Amino acid sequence: FPMPGGWGPTLRILPGRVLTVLLRPVGAGSRLAAGVPSTLITGLPLTLRGFPMRRTVPPLGLPALAFAALLQACASAGPPPPPPPPDPSGVYDCTISFDAGQLAATLTVRKQDGKFVGTIASDMGTVEVMNLVVDGKEMTFDVDPGGMVVSFKVTFDDTGLQGTFQGGGMSGLITGKKRQG
Repeated sequence: FPMPGGWGPTLRILPGRVLTVLLRPVGAGSRLAAGVPSTLITGLPLTLRGFPMRRTVPPLGLPALAFAALLQACASAGPPPPPPPPDPSGVYDCTISFDAGQLAATLTVRKQDGKFVGTIASDMGTVEVMNLVVDGKEMTFDVDPGGMVVSFKVTFDDTGLQGTFQGGGMSGLITGKKRQG
């Protein structure tokens, strides 16, 4: 409806989910910033700074109500929660490859008292994993099979791991498939 000087209210949704009523010239081609005709907004009485306006905008049709519901849902939904941090916990059937051949091993990783711990077992015996550090999808750890510290650096996902090792005068690759269940 026109106010003195030919100005009238227009609704505009601004970034940050703020609904404001703006005054702008009223005319036959009056439209909202989003391109929606100003007559398709709401059938509710409008208020400007606490003063009721004398008219209401005509009621909406069903498509406009659906659009309004979509706008409300978008305005009230926050960003999705972040994904959980990667967790290497589990049992991996590994192959350790080096110049002299290959060694089958089982790496077991678990969380204990807020940090990751583990063991690696092979035909040569079972040793505790030391200095196990998880950073994103990377994991580093050391083993000491009888006075020879070997350092591993691997990347992991839900299906397995792969990486390298070095120590005791040798180096090579490690791959492992994570057991499911």
